[in-house]
Amino acid sequence: MVFFLLFCGIPQKTVASVTNYSDRQVRNIRDQFENSNGDFPQEGKKRGRKKKIKKRIFGRIVKYIMDHPRSTLKDVARYLKEEYKLEVSVKTIERELEEYDLSDLYKLVRKKEKRTVHVNYAGGWLLAPFIAYMVKKIRQAYDGLPGSVEAILTQFFLSVFRIESPFHLEDLSDPGFAVLTGRNGVLSRTTLFRWMKGCRKSFVLRFDDLTRPLSDFFGKKLKISVDEHVVARWTRKVKIPGTKHPTRGKAMKADKLFYFFELTKKRLLSRHRKIKSTNLYIKSFF
Repeated sequence: MVFFLLFCGIPQKTVASVTNYSDRQVRNIRDQFENSNGDFPQEGKKRGRKKKIKKRIFGRIVKYIMDHPRSTLKDVARYLKEEYKLEVSVKTIERELEEYDLSDLYKLVRKKEKRTVHVNYAGGWLLAPFIAYMVKKIRQAYDGLPGSVEAILTQFFLSVFRIESPFHLEDLSDPGFAVLTGRNGVLSRTTLFRWMKGCRKSFVLRFDDLTRPLSDFFGKKLKISVDEHVVARWTRKVKIPGTKHPTRGKAMKADKLFYFFELTKKRLLSRHRKIKSTNLYIKSFF
């Protein structure tokens, strides 16, 4: 009856109301008849039920992907077969991830994957106890001046690794050096110079006193080495008398720096700068 009414051009809804079938049942009968190769419908093939993964197992799949960011969906299927004796196709796993809006899970996990990088300054971590000590003293001395820890550590490691000038910071992109100074990227020389410009002399003198305790040397016989260094100066802001520069071999404006070093305990005691005109020694503040 349904075939006959549909063949006569009766609308599907009308056929459903006449034959007491639902609209969907009539549509299925029509589709079944149209796909047949004769006047009678062929028996339709049974459609396979889409396999669903239990939430408990799905949670294990997500954990496996997060723990193995370089794996593939085939590896996940093999994992389910070995651990849970569960035969699941790659297509099923992909469909489940899409259903929970986790189709980009691999991409997100691989972005946060820990990667090893080669650095040239990893040896600086041997000074980790000293770094911790320095950070504590810097915070005490510089009284919350922004960027003090990074600036001091940058200058310290420039000296440790024998990098001649802060100007070379622009060409220094080693992540190991940056981490040693407490940053993700190397401090730029302009930022360093800006910090030095805002630094007060009182901060530097306080830092000098905190990092140079002399109580261990009071009342004791000391073996001291005095080193003299001549540093050329081209500044015009300060009047500096000329003196002979030993390595340049000529007379020019320069500062004479004196370092007092205790040889027994291998400790730097003091740093001084000599003014030639008055023949006095004053404490250098950097």
